[in-house]
Amino acid sequence: MSKRIILTSLFLALTVIVSSTFLLKHKAQGGYIFLEVWLNSDGKVLEGEPMVLMIDFPTYSFSEEENLLSGLIDFEVNSSLLMILGVGKSLSGDAGGGAASTLHGVYSLPYEAGYGIVIKEVSKGGSIHLSVNGSDIILKPGQTWEKKREYNMEWQGGVLKIRDTLSIKNYGCVKLQSWG
Repeated sequence: MSKRIILTSLFLALTVIVSSTFLLKHKAQGGYIFLEVWLNSDGKVLEGEPMVLMIDFPTYSFSEEENLLSGLIDFEVNSSLLMILGVGKSLSGDAGGGAASTLHGVYSLPYEAGYGIVIKEVSKGGSIHLSVNGSDIILKPGQTWEKKREYNMEWQGGVLKIRDTLSIKNYGCVKLQSWG
């Protein structure tokens, strides 16, 4: 190989490395878009006894004051990461108690987020385009969408009136910190 080809190849490789480093630093400084999908089931006894179901496995926490998402991160944080999705469930009232949650890295779209939610697009400004059971929704950073439903649930100990609240919040760009 000639010196010219070698120098050109080295220059191109160095340009790619410097550009990638700049993009990764920019993304890390600006943060990562964080969308949270949360389902709370609250119960009230209609007949019989309350459920004593307890769940307790939250794997992340978010501080709005610090704009800091911290948790168990079992996905790669790299230049392909489009956004971070937090999915959780909590029980309250006579339905039980506690919370369970998990974080997911989203690298490609569309992305099935559970509960009938599909993440369709993330804009440069941080808006997230979603489909919830076939209805299109756009959430700008800081916006929340909620849907409530009530139903009766029979179980061995009686009947409960359950009120489910599905909340989706776009927190915009947040800082990320791993627990482990």
